[in-house]
Amino acid sequence: MSLENQVAVITGGGRGIGLASARALAADGASVVIATPEDDEREAAVEEFTTANTPVLGLDTDVSDEEQVRQMAAATLDRFGRIDILVNNAGIIGPTLPLHEIERADWDAVMAVNLTGVYLCARAVVPQMLSQGSGRIINISSVAGKIGFALRSPYAVSKWGVIGLTMTLAKELGSSGILVNAVCPGPIDGPRMDQIIASRAGHLDTTPEELREKMFGETALGRFIPPEHIADMVAFLASERAASITGQTLDVTAVHHLSVSTRLSLHDTGACFMSLDERRRRGLELLDEMLGPENAADTLAHWETICPEFGEYVTEFLAGEIWSRPGLDRRTKSLVSIATLASLGRTRALELNLKFAINNGASRQDIIETLLQIAPYAGFPVTWDAIARLEEICPRGEENE
Repeated sequence: MSLENQVAVITGGGRGIGLASARALAADGASVVIATPEDDEREAAVEEFTTANTPVLGLDTDVSDEEQVRQMAAATLDRFGRIDILVNNAGIIGPTLPLHEIERADWDAVMAVNLTGVYLCARAVVPQMLSQGSGRIINISSVAGKIGFALRSPYAVSKWGVIGLTMTLAKELGSSGILVNAVCPGPIDGPRMDQIIASRAGHLDTTPEELREKMFGETALGRFIPPEHIADMVAFLASERAASITGQTLDVTAVHHLSVSTRLSLHDTGACFMSLDERRRRGLELLDEMLGPENAADTLAHWETICPEFGEYVTEFLAGEIWSRPGLDRRTKSLVSIATLASLGRTRALELNLKFAINNGASRQDIIETLLQIAPYAGFPVTWDAIARLEEICPRGEENE
């Protein structure tokens, strides 16, 4: 993936994902600009690349400072004459607190670096990319920018914003040959994650060691992600192999769920390894976890009118087996799918399954009752969005009866 004669600017390039990305881009032939306000890290990185005979420029840049960002772009052009790749990696973790305890100054600090900094850096380099007729902007977001992160609201909100900015810029700049994508890492191994775990453990009344093991369990791979694996995705997006990819948010998460105590996951159920009796028992337990003891009995009674063995089928759905099960009609399978996807918060898959359920004999009333029954766990925003989408797919009066 040759990047010979190309110039890459990496913000926060002195450590972690930023440094790993600079190394990956340099290995593919790019000249690199290490933009970070951390003097020791910047100097060490410049020395490393100089020793490796990689053209390198180190810049003291705080991405929340508009003038420093302007100077970053100007200095890069003075040295190299072009800017081909921008990796918006600089970010701060912010406070680990419930929303109502977060100070406005802490909120603003996170937004200034994590979101406004991405805007400022993109704004600074886009004119040069437009004049060149090409460019790549790669924004480092986070899985928290897709599914939220309790106790880390400023960080999660800022990363959601990065995804929105990525998609918007991709539409604005695509016709000019500039591709814009975001990478959403899961939990990255290293000192920063150690800091997050230590802070979060204090609020969850557990030890850092216990929380680390729990977080390992929330990934399909049972481990955190090396920063080099994010860098590999960055290098791919910067290459000609990604010439038709823009406006995308690409996950490198090890299938990380950011689960809370009631969040369902394959790791929690162990569904792939359960007997049918174990699946039935665990499925019923999951329903109890979804809605709480005070609602579970009524909910189970409702579901028995549709599917007497719903608990078993929920667990089979999580194991990816529900659709291959013989002797169960497709209407019931589709309703089970809708309930499970809603409970997991899988909104895109849920939307696809609404039309699928209609096509398989489920009525609007069936689907609405299903969504309302699961709403206390799935959350009412998910429920109302799904019902609104159902109205578009199958307007009132056109339902199957």
